[in-house]
Amino acid sequence: MIIHYLKVAFRSLLKYKTQNLIAILGLSVGLFCFCICFYISRFVGSVDKCFENHERIANVYLVDKAGDTYSGVSGKMLSYLQQRTWDGVEGFTLLSFVDKGEYNLIGEDDKMLPYELTAMETDSLYNKVFTPTIICGNWEQVANNRNSIVLTRHAAKRMFGDMNKAIGKQFVSNNRFVPGTTTYTVRTVIEDLPENTSMNFMRTVDLLKVNDDGGYVALPTPDMTGYYTYALLKDNFTAQQLNNAFQKDGYT
Repeated sequence: MIIHYLKVAFRSLLKYKTQNLIAILGLSVGLFCFCICFYISRFVGSVDKCFENHERIANVYLVDKAGDTYSGVSGKMLSYLQQRTWDGVEGFTLLSFVDKGEYNLIGEDDKMLPYELTAMETDSLYNKVFTPTIICGNWEQVANNRNSIVLTRHAAKRMFGDMNKAIGKQFVSNNRFVPGTTTYTVRTVIEDLPENTSMNFMRTVDLLKVNDDGGYVALPTPDMTGYYTYALLKDNFTAQQLNNAFQKDGYT
């Protein structure tokens, strides 16, 4: 019986070729669009869930009296948060908005090789909050030195081939906020940062600048906003409890 049905279906396909071709193409396009929509919805729905501590990471931001959110926070605010002891918080870290700029790699015979790289500024607590996978180097060297660079895998491979060769290399870049230039040293290579994260959504990041003397925190105008601030909460401590602590403290 099944063979009979298959023969009938096959004869129908041969008899109405044009109509069946249109139907098959329509079905294929529909399935293709469904797959794309399903992938995008999963991609957007999984934002920030790639981080091991995602359930304990809280975004700290400023609002005005009308309840409108400021675009980023200031270095002054971060310093205030880090200098205080907050119950239920293991630490605060920052991440600047994604910024593309020119970095000159110091090569042999002090030759400068220009690269246009996408960077984010952060501090030494980034490792504790976001737990990146370290390929080579170590975070202690990053945390204990000024003007450290953490390269991502794709950037290190593109510039040096062997990622281990990246360690110790130096870049020079003009400061956007503090006059002069800054020399940065590569101290660690990490896995590429996912693009389904709120701080760099759909944007590839080449490097992290850690403890940057020419960055947002070192701004001569400390009230200027320019980055995100994140708190790593202790277990069973909620973002609402942290917000209540801010209000009780009276910080405005």
